[in-house]
Amino acid sequence: MKNQSYYLQRAAQFNLLADFYKYMNPALHIQYYQKHLEYLNKAMLQSRSGNRLNPVYVRFLNATKEIANIDIYTNGRMFIKELPFSNITPYYTLHAGKHHLDIYPAGTQTATIINKNIGFETNRAYTLATVSTNDKIQILSYEDLPTSSSQETKVKFIHLTSDYPSVNVFFKNKKVLFENIGYKKSSDYTSIERITTNIEVVDRETDKVIQTLENADFSTAKTFSIFFVDSQILLI
Repeated sequence: MKNQSYYLQRAAQFNLLADFYKYMNPALHIQYYQKHLEYLNKAMLQSRSGNRLNPVYVRFLNATKEIANIDIYTNGRMFIKELPFSNITPYYTLHAGKHHLDIYPAGTQTATIINKNIGFETNRAYTLATVSTNDKIQILSYEDLPTSSSQETKVKFIHLTSDYPSVNVFFKNKKVLFENIGYKKSSDYTSIERITTNIEVVDRETDKVIQTLENADFSTAKTFSIFFVDSQILLI
């Protein structure tokens, strides 16, 4: 019996053919791209009909400065329109399993900057971030902990600024929060006291303060994510 993985694999094959013929034979390009969309729709219908598939929660971060706004398609359909650089969406609900992501510069649908199948596990939460390194754009997946069952305040740090291979993160008065977080890496969650304080991101090689976020509010019992994007600190 054909399942969602089969339809996604066929969709990917037709998309490769469509890209191959884009400039050589426009008619074949259109033909194969239509087949690509057909199989993406079949995969989506298969996902919807699978009652055993439980939800997952996914949010998207545009950390690609070179492309100011992006459109995100899941399984061939528009999902998020014009997500600006350094912005993050709320969590959206998807079905567990594989999903095909196409990401385009906003307002276009000719050449994808991301074309990838991504799998999500049941009852998990994820942040998907687009990043650019040496003119190569990729999408990174980070597993999240969106709620704190123990009424603790927890925080993690994700380093998405390519100019700095590794950074340290401090609270006010040089209290260490995270150490030696490499580019594109995420820390684990750590529990902290409920406070309002300043956050400093420091270049590990030079000890130079790169950026400071003043009056960061950690006064509630929840989980936080600190994203370091283009030398800016985003507290979510």
